[in-house]
Amino acid sequence: MFLLFIQSGEHYTFCSQEIMLDVDHFLKVLSDSTNVSQSDRIKSLLKAESLYRGDFFEEYSYESYLETEREQLRHTFLNILIELARYYWDCKDYINGMKYYEKSLEKDPYQDHVYVEYIDRLL
Repeated sequence: MFLLFIQSGEHYTFCSQEIMLDVDHFLKVLSDSTNVSQSDRIKSLLKAESLYRGDFFEEYSYESYLETEREQLRHTFLNILIELARYYWDCKDYINGMKYYEKSLEKDPYQDHVYVEYIDRLL
């Protein structure tokens, strides 16, 4: 039986230990992908990419207490896309390489360094 609320005298507290958020699963997949083979890492990155459903609590875009976490998760996601783009490009799978570079730039079009890297690879 899961307790979501705990009563302490006249006060109620939300028990967050019993809840698994998709962001927790996303971060767990990433943490499990360190010190593994490259093929296992790529599988983990693809799994993490599929778990990312958009910005953290994007419906609360003006809540300042969420900004730091939102930006960290967004940055992590962009790094996943770039790592996948580089991997596919280095494997000479240029279609998937281009797909991931473009996904990254679509998510954040202000990444000048990604444009430069992508153009260099295209040339």
